[in-house]
Amino acid sequence: MKTAIVTGANKGIGLATAKKLCEAGINVIGTARSQQNIDHALEHFKKETSISFQLLDLSDANSIKQFTKNISSKYSSIDILVNNAGIHLDGIWAGNNTLEVNRSVLENTFAVNFFGTVELTQQLFPLLMKSTGARIVNISSIMGSMALHIQPDSDIRHVKPFAYDASKTALNQFTIHLAHYLEGTVHAVSSVHPGWVKTDLGGEMAPLETEQGAETGVTLALEPTTTYNGKFMFGNQSLPW
Repeated sequence: MKTAIVTGANKGIGLATAKKLCEAGINVIGTARSQQNIDHALEHFKKETSISFQLLDLSDANSIKQFTKNISSKYSSIDILVNNAGIHLDGIWAGNNTLEVNRSVLENTFAVNFFGTVELTQQLFPLLMKSTGARIVNISSIMGSMALHIQPDSDIRHVKPFAYDASKTALNQFTIHLAHYLEGTVHAVSSVHPGWVKTDLGGEMAPLETEQGAETGVTLALEPTTTYNGKFMFGNQSLPW
């Protein structure tokens, strides 16, 4: 049985991703920042479901180190890593806060969306490389696409929450660099735009349910080939960086 780690699996897209992977016969390790969040998440799973949860705070280097230590003591390899956990602290979606966003918001956003995600992937990398074909899926956002941000007719042209957007652009760059490292191997990494989804971040006006938002990431996590190594995907559509 393959083993997957899904960060931020206690709600939203992460929870939906964990459920779909379990349904596909994958042993899933979900993460959450508190025991209360874990207890709440487990209510969504049947007792026989192959899932467990562990505490992980991506903004805390010690938490990442302890999580990796725990995983390494129980598993000889990891097949799937879905870097889903992310935060939005800008306080806006519409508009442009580039000149107002403060250092604290930038640092805290990057701590989770970029630095913590990169650090976790680096620490789990030896276990991933022991898989017969590891799949690393970075849950990014179309908001990280610089190409779309500068297009005059783009849907996101006037949507400029700077800290969030910049963190997702950085995450996409991580995908590109790691994909280059993995070229010629049986392993692959990709970035995913889940769509505009009804989550704490997306809000109730979003057109997609969490199950729909999880579809692209799950598809790439289960992809048997390395076709999507270094790709930025939404459904069957390849997005511009």
